[in-house]
Amino acid sequence: MKYLNCICCGRSLEDICEYQPDGGTAFHTYGHYGSAVTDHMDGTVTTVFVCDSCMKKALTSGVARKDKPDA
Repeated sequence: MKYLNCICCGRSLEDICEYQPDGGTAFHTYGHYGSAVTDHMDGTVTTVFVCDSCMKKALTSGVARKDKPDA
């Protein structure tokens, strides 16, 4: 069994299927222009995991945003 760790609190989340954490969310990026860490030029993907508890805290406190896309 494989486990993935929350980037915020370090909690171990069971990997249900190919980077799909049970009780959390996976975020994948090919990079971001302006970042000296994740501006990948070689096709590398960075993946981070956030447990539901940390996500709820972040959304409630305003650290993370939950927006609807423009229609």
